[in-house]
Amino acid sequence: MGGKLLASLLFLLIILKVFGSTDPDCDISEDGSTVTCRNENLTSVAQTMLANLPAGLAAGITHLDFRQNIMPTTLDRSFLSHARTQFVSLVHLELAFNGIAKINRNAFYNLPDLTYLGLSENRLSNLSADMFTGLGNLQDLRLHSNDISYIQAGTFNSTPQLTSLHLHMNELQNLRSGMFTGLGNLQELTLYSNDISDIQAGTFNSTPQLTLLRLVENKLANLRSDMFTGLGNLQWLELQHNVIDNIQPGTFKSTPQLTDLWLYDNKLTNLRSDMFTGLGNLQELYLYNNEISDIQAGTFNSTPQLTDLRLYDNKLTNLRSDMFTGLRNLQELYLYNNEISDIQAGTFNSTPQLTDLRLYDNKLTNLRSDMFTGLGNLQELTLYSNDISDIQAGTFNSTPQLPDLRLYNNKLTNLTSGMFTGLGNLQTLELYNNEISDIQGRTFNSTPQLTDLRLAGKLADI
Repeated sequence: MGGKLLASLLFLLIILKVFGSTDPDCDISEDGSTVTCRNENLTSVAQTMLANLPAGLAAGITHLDFRQNIMPTTLDRSFLSHARTQFVSLVHLELAFNGIAKINRNAFYNLPDLTYLGLSENRLSNLSADMFTGLGNLQDLRLHSNDISYIQAGTFNSTPQLTSLHLHMNELQNLRSGMFTGLGNLQELTLYSNDISDIQAGTFNSTPQLTLLRLVENKLANLRSDMFTGLGNLQWLELQHNVIDNIQPGTFKSTPQLTDLWLYDNKLTNLRSDMFTGLGNLQELYLYNNEISDIQAGTFNSTPQLTDLRLYDNKLTNLRSDMFTGLRNLQELYLYNNEISDIQAGTFNSTPQLTDLRLYDNKLTNLRSDMFTGLGNLQELTLYSNDISDIQAGTFNSTPQLPDLRLYNNKLTNLTSGMFTGLGNLQTLELYNNEISDIQGRTFNSTPQLTDLRLAGKLADI
């Protein structure tokens, strides 16, 4: 304990000697393992400080944090040169926000125990094959928010243990087949907010352990069947905020373990029966905010494990009885803010486990008795902000478990005695902002559990 205290005091003396008593304040952790010189406008002084560290203290340092300083624009072996003899325990090196534009070969040589390297928010434009030599145990590499437009083949051959690679917010335009060689253990790859318009066949053949791939906010328009080969263990794929208007048949055959697929905010106009083949384990599919006007029969036959399907903010005009076949495990279906004016009889017969159905902000005018058949487990039905003026007797006979029904902001003029039959478990009924002028006797005889009734924006306790 006394040795660590002495080392800490010596370190503080070095700081005072190098910077002066009124200059930057670098911190050292109580156990002497972490040195932080963050936002101190350090330049080459950092090297002088490191060179003068007592050997005993340097040997115990595991974390160095030099983010938000003014480092040399080119890093070479002279930076942290003493690491070769003193920093034998270093595992974490943070160099973000430093204006670094170039890294010479072997700059990180002889840091064999380093597991984390932070180089984000710099000015790097190219990654070369000799840039990360010596980093055989590196697991987490942060290169996001640079100006990277080119990655040389073999760049990551020196980092075989890398599990997390962050390349988002750069200027990459395409992904090539030799770009990620050497990354056999990579699990997470973030590439969002680049300018990627194409992914070459075989690009991901070198990353068989990848489970998370983020390609958000790029310029992808067409997904080809050879684009994701090699991704047999992928579980999460984010493709939202691109300009995707076509998905080739077989595109996802290479990703059989995928559980989450995000395709919202694209340009898809229709869904075909061959579009999602190979996705037998998919659980969440987000397709909202596209331009989808049609869903072909059998589209979801390949996704039997899907539990969450989001199709809101599209251009659907009607729901057909063959539209959701194959979705026997679906629990959540969001269809609000489309242009739906009709729901065909039997549409929901294929979704017996559905608990949450959202149909608000559409163009429904009449609710028929065959419209919600198959929804015996439904717990939430939202129908507000349509143009509903009539509800046929028996409409809700197929939804006996429903506790909440929202019908406000419609055009109902009267409530009749057969309107809510089948709703024996209903607790909340919202009917405000309609045009109701008459409520027929016995209208609520079918809703003995009703406790909250809203007719005019105010709550009436039954």
